Amino acid sequence: SINYVLTNALEDDGGESQEIFDRVKSIADCREAVFLPVHIKCDPEEQLKRVSTEQRKKRLKMSEPDQLVDYLATVVTLIPEDPNLFTLDVTELSPQEAAQRILKQVML
Repeated sequence: SINYVLTNALEDDGGESQEIFDRVKSIADCREAVFLPVHIKCDPEEQLKRVSTEQRKKRLKMSEPDQLVDYLATVVTLIPEDPNLFTLDVTELSPQEAAQRILKQVML
């Protein structure tokens, strides 16, 4: 079977983001696929250190510290109510360590 990892920071906007989340979950259910929503937390100071890496720029992700400061000050992230929600603080983790912890959770 084919596995997918979807990454998205959905905004707690009162509806549309929840609908997107529900749609993705429904598709996973129809495919009888594992669905693991992950809420990734990171200390804002650490996020500022990480945001301007070349790898982020290559992947067309946010890479400007000022933009991150504005985002953190104005956007509330959707934390979906889901029995399988896995919260992971990555402040002290490398990307590889974070990925391993998520993979381990998928395998439970």
